[in-house]
Parts: sequence; C-alpha cells; structure tokens
Amino acid sequence: MHSVTKHLYKCGWHGVNIEPLRSKFGLFQRERPRDADLSVAVGDAAAEMRLFECMEESYLSTLDPVIAPGVFDDITYEESDQILELTRLLEESEADRAPGSSRSTS
Repeated sequence: MHSVTKHLYKCGWHGVNIEPLRSKFGLFQRERPRDADLSVAVGDAAAEMRLFECMEESYLSTLDPVIAPGVFDDITYEESDQILELTRLLEESEADRAPGSSRSTS
C-alpha cells in the first residue's frame, strides 16, 4: 500500500487533503470527490512563501530557499504559495462539523 489516506478513503472515510503542489492537487480533486481539498501549505502562521517544487521527485519539494538548490537540480518555482495557519485550519474544520453548521467540507 502506497497511501494510508487512499486506503481509508476506499473504506468510506473522508476528510481534508492538504496539498501545496499544484501538480498533485488535481489528483485529489479527481480521485477523492468526497474530500475537501486545499491547495496550501500549513504552518505556525499565515503567510505567502515561494514553493520550490521538484517535478521528478515531488517529496523533495520545499518552502525553504536555503535547502532547495542543494537538494535537487530540477526545480519549478511556484510563486506566492499560501501558508495556512494550522490552528485556523483546525478551528474551521471543527466549525464545519458542529451541529447546525452551514459550512461543509464533505
């Protein structure tokens, strides 16, 4: 099994996919329609940063401009990627599940 979340989805679970890589984001939208998909990175504070995406080995992608050039040669620069504050994400996710909530992530 390559993906625990894919296995859980196949078992009927649904949730929130956080995928900052635009090259991968469309896969979540196509393959997991019950999920809420966010094309952002998550951090300790809201911000905008430059994402360094490695197209051949996506797991090497990073927001760290110091690490990026030394890790791989094939870099695609994705300008102005949003960083969503983790506590805000959790608060909004909780609000979506509250009884009587008008918002839904599923």
